[in-house]
Amino acid sequence: MILYFLNLWPVNLILHLFFAVTYNQFYKISIKDNYRDGSSTVLLQIICALSLLFLVPFFPWKYSQDPKVYALLFLAFIFYAINDRVQTTARSGLPTSEFAIILQLSKVFLVVVGWLVFHDLFVWNRIIGATLIFIGVFALLFNRGQFSLNKSAVLALLGTLAMSIGMSIDIGLISQFNMPFYLALSVLIPSIFIASLERIPWHHVKRELIKGQKRYYLATGISWAGAMFFLYRAFVTGQVSVVSPLSTLNILFNVVIAYFYLGERDHLWKKIFISLLIILGVCAISC
Repeated sequence: MILYFLNLWPVNLILHLFFAVTYNQFYKISIKDNYRDGSSTVLLQIICALSLLFLVPFFPWKYSQDPKVYALLFLAFIFYAINDRVQTTARSGLPTSEFAIILQLSKVFLVVVGWLVFHDLFVWNRIIGATLIFIGVFALLFNRGQFSLNKSAVLALLGTLAMSIGMSIDIGLISQFNMPFYLALSVLIPSIFIASLERIPWHHVKRELIKGQKRYYLATGISWAGAMFFLYRAFVTGQVSVVSPLSTLNILFNVVIAYFYLGERDHLWKKIFISLLIILGVCAISC
């Protein structure tokens, strides 16, 4: 019975939305009093990866034997590491609702990469959709007659661009692997990159869990895994043109829930309008 429901795209979509919202809300709390952003990032990546590895036995085991695939994965994981790392610092300085909105620029970046790299056709619905998303994010950053772009917003934009490049590199590669295993690698390998480059010792990561917001770290890591897993399941079991815009509802939910749960009271109706504008833009891109 459970397996039957997990093969229905609406169920997978609802579970994705639930975990996407809890992930964003708990992330802010988990890093509130952290020791170092780098060690916090690595801890969350490890929790997420372990949660995904638990699901590996429930899916057929397969992997690619093409060396070119692993070269592409290595390159993609570098960009995912950049995104994961700067995301933690960006989230600490931005309201959760605003970060969730800025993150949607990835749709615009993917469209641009498609034009520049893969020579996709200039389709009007994609141009209109990307424009609506860009206008929404611009409106978010435009306050009281001036454009406000602080360090955290810049990092969020950088992370979003890195994530978009990574996604454009590994498009379709997940079908060649056991799905949970592939998703686990996409956060575990970047965690190794980050720990190595920042020279983060294991006891710093352990310290984050023991002396930090333990339950929120666990909740955030598990929610991250759930959001990734159920989004891919929704795409596999449903139509991209339907799942993609509906998954964007998590922006609206994050805005409303952050208002009550995190006390983000500024510009609520403006953020709701921007969320709806971005959802409309994603609908246009997906048509």
